[in-house]
Amino acid sequence: MTRDHYYIYPTDKNGNKTGHTICVLMKDGKIFHGTSLCSPNDQFEYARGRELSMDRALEAYERHLARLEQQELDREVR
Repeated sequence: MTRDHYYIYPTDKNGNKTGHTICVLMKDGKIFHGTSLCSPNDQFEYARGRELSMDRALEAYERHLARLEQQELDREVR
């Protein structure tokens, strides 16, 4: 079974966590991403970062679908 998403946890040049979580989502042959950024004063939690970044990647996918739908409607009007 192939996964449709991956998480990336960037580090700084010294290998320390930056508080970023990036979700890369692959749908319909396209790539979408969402990012979560933790403040230096926050307690970093992998689960919360994954949740936020996945939500944002899915929002990007939904915006893509909405654009495709609008383009189709525009073609019908012409």
